[in-house]
Amino acid sequence: MCVLYRSQLHDNCLPDLNHCKNILGADCHQNLTTCECLPAAVYFEHEHQHRCIKYADTLYESCEPFTEQCSFIFGAFCSPMNSTCICDASDYFQNPDYPNCAQYLTELHESCLPNTNQCKNIFGSVCDEVLATCECEKTEYVEHPNITICVPYRYQLHDNCLPDLNHCKNIPGSDCHQELKTCECLPPRVYFEHETENRCLKYADRLYELCEPFTEQCAYVFGAFCSPANSSCICDPGDYFQNPDYPNCAHYLSELHESCLPFTDQCKNIFGSVCDEVLATCECEETVYVEHPNITICVPYRYQLHDNCLPDLNHCKNIPGSDCHPDLNTCECLPEDTYFEQVSSRTCLRFTETLYDPCVPGTIQCDKIPGSICTDSNSTCICDPQIFFQNPTGLECVPYRANLHDTCIPNTEQCVKLFGATCSLLSETCECSPMDYVEHPDQPVCLLFSDVLYAPCQPGSEQCSKITGSICNVANSTCICDSETFFQNPDSLDCVPYTANLFDPCIPNTHQCSKILGSVCSILSKTCECNPEDYVLHPDQPVCLPYVESLYAPCQPDSEQCGKIRGSTCLAENLTCTCNSEHFQDPEALRCVPFLENLHDPCIPNTEQCRNIYGAECNSTTSSCECTIDFFLWDFECFLKPTALYENDTCFSTEHCHLVEGSECEELQCTCGEGWLPAEDLSKCLKVPEDVSDSPCESQIQCDHLNNTECDGVKCSCIEDYTENLASDGCLQIVYRLNEDCEEDSQCLAGIGNGSSCTESKSSCLPELVEGDDGTKCLPVKYIYQLIKLGSLISLKLYVKFCFIADQYRWRM
Repeated sequence: MCVLYRSQLHDNCLPDLNHCKNILGADCHQNLTTCECLPAAVYFEHEHQHRCIKYADTLYESCEPFTEQCSFIFGAFCSPMNSTCICDASDYFQNPDYPNCAQYLTELHESCLPNTNQCKNIFGSVCDEVLATCECEKTEYVEHPNITICVPYRYQLHDNCLPDLNHCKNIPGSDCHQELKTCECLPPRVYFEHETENRCLKYADRLYELCEPFTEQCAYVFGAFCSPANSSCICDPGDYFQNPDYPNCAHYLSELHESCLPFTDQCKNIFGSVCDEVLATCECEETVYVEHPNITICVPYRYQLHDNCLPDLNHCKNIPGSDCHPDLNTCECLPEDTYFEQVSSRTCLRFTETLYDPCVPGTIQCDKIPGSICTDSNSTCICDPQIFFQNPTGLECVPYRANLHDTCIPNTEQCVKLFGATCSLLSETCECSPMDYVEHPDQPVCLLFSDVLYAPCQPGSEQCSKITGSICNVANSTCICDSETFFQNPDSLDCVPYTANLFDPCIPNTHQCSKILGSVCSILSKTCECNPEDYVLHPDQPVCLPYVESLYAPCQPDSEQCGKIRGSTCLAENLTCTCNSEHFQDPEALRCVPFLENLHDPCIPNTEQCRNIYGAECNSTTSSCECTIDFFLWDFECFLKPTALYENDTCFSTEHCHLVEGSECEELQCTCGEGWLPAEDLSKCLKVPEDVSDSPCESQIQCDHLNNTECDGVKCSCIEDYTENLASDGCLQIVYRLNEDCEEDSQCLAGIGNGSSCTESKSSCLPELVEGDDGTKCLPVKYIYQLIKLGSLISLKLYVKFCFIADQYRWRM
């Protein structure tokens, strides 16, 4: 018998039949034979609701609050906040390395999870990362030696402490006193307690250590105290100074010859003394003081002439040029042949020995050098410029010369007092300077070269020779241009030579080029060039050729001699001016006409004037350049009319494609439009037939979209053994036998004949007809009746069908 599956807990059930399968989490208890939450280690029954709940396996699983769903996860409960299993925060926390709960610890040295707060319930402890046990936090706590608790480090002097545990380490400079068991400043020779503040200070070890003013912090640094200015230990400036070699203080001294520290001011309290670097004793400062011969004191050197002095002690050494006079016992200028006294300044001056030594103007300091004086401008000894000059080969003064042709020292100024003269290197005599002067033809004087036309000159002299192309005119004693080969520049006072060759430099607007046939001075290039109005340059020679004025006149090949005849060039074959390649001769005039470059430009009919315009010729009606019959005009250009499909850049509108049957212009190409296909030779477009009944064609591609058709050259026809379908969009295979697969009646009619049809995708006879014995025809009942009536033999199968149809349609014989 059939037993219903159970739908409620505690219903009776049949074990081993999965009888409780419709109760989620339940199974039939083997002993109780009731539906219970099983297995017990996986499911439990809800306390208030009649259903089973699955125990959670891991933390953060979904759960139902206030149930025991999380009880199998150590330390977890179901949170009412987010209905997931989480660790009970009062005694547990989540293990960061595994998805489980770990319990907070209560005793030091218990094993713990590093980098967690598992030890937080043990005062002052953390989980040691190395030992993985709860230990006292090292920076703030120390473990008690007798009790397993953490004791905080001390922060106040005189607090109770535990010796030998570094219990006072957080109080700088302190330690736990072994007897007092309180935090005190220790050790005593290193630290002391601040007088007013409850803290320890460290005694300074050396100078310039930081310290606190008004404390004894510098007491162990000899001679030092704590400076209030910079809070560092420095030497007491009244009696001490810092030893530069060691970080300590040294005493100032009070007696000459006492031992001292070199490079220090330890001797400063002894007048005029310093610490001698070699002797390392206090001695008189050598540059300013000398020791008295009879008393151990320092006496200052003298600084004024005629002051009293001590002989034999170099007592006057700070007065340059002086010494202590042995008889007068005063500072005087000595020796007298080397020094003299300048009375105005009470100083000693040394006689100079060579030219250009420094001197004091207005004194006799240069008197030892013959011919020299002390100049006021730069205070040096120089030759007296009125009558002497310095010999460049030695530091001596030489007298100037007074007459031309006197002997002189070359490369000196010895002839400078003679106008225009210089010392000749060849003759070593004073002669006129050849650069700027010439000697008078009759007198021993120098004449200055004239530097401009019409300046005065001395006839018979070379005074005008510095002016190119000029001579001295005897008539008026002035410099003028030599008229045979020069002319005067109209814009300046200089002589200009006539040019002899083309391209030589010249002065514009002058007749400087007049000696060269056909040339003028170009304003632009400032050279002699062929006159552009009437002449042209020979291509191979620097000569000017006249322009030719008519076609076929003689000319020089490769020249511009035909330049006045527009469009012509000099033809090398016959040396005459002929129309160039860009022109042709007007058939009705002796002129060159240019080939045209633009449509619609006026032209001469029956010429090739438009040949440079692609697709154009000169229209005899309009006498302008127009497109020929094989081209069309578009945007002022002629384009060849396209005769094939898909030629790039051949059309701009559909009318341009009229030579390609059935095409239209798209993207600058003649392409076949909708309902047309390209012919194989791309010469035209072929119309795509819409159906088999209306399907003229030339190519098979026109029939490809009509299934099972072929192009016979006239139209699309069904291929052999196929007939046109009802939609006329293709052909279907002819069915020749009954009970074969078909789609439409036409398949059956074409093969089996009248009376057949396609019924339920099979060829069959119409209901009132009978299938022939061979299965290829449908026979009318009347026909069979005639056979029977005539006594013809028919098959039993055919006879049965005849009887059935006759009865069904109540056919009467």
